[in-house]
Amino acid sequence: MSAAACLSGADTLVSLGAARHTWQGHLRQLVSRALSDRRFRARFALSRVLGVGGMGLVLLARRRSDGGRLAIKLLMGEARGPALARFRREAALLAALDHPNVLALVETGNAAGLPYLVTDFMEGGTLR
Repeated sequence: MSAAACLSGADTLVSLGAARHTWQGHLRQLVSRALSDRRFRARFALSRVLGVGGMGLVLLARRRSDGGRLAIKLLMGEARGPALARFRREAALLAALDHPNVLALVETGNAAGLPYLVTDFMEGGTLR
């Protein structure tokens, strides 16, 4: 799926007023960059944006090998410094948890310089 198609429903998630178009362009660039990585594209089929936060973009995806539904979090911005350290810590903490009420970490990786982490997808709302 193209970055534009993946982000087609993102207007409701990225409602930042006048800055909305700038953010949509930035998000489209992130998704396009991840999709430019052959290994990432071969493993995952992206469907849509699930959420956007201060640190990352979360996408609904399908694992090409078995059709499993996944949530993929891509780190926004530069993959270095404190943001990268927090992202790695989040992945390490998820990997260490084993609880039926916490989504397990499926894998971590790097797509065209963008760190990502993958969890199974669980249907439902946000925790807010």
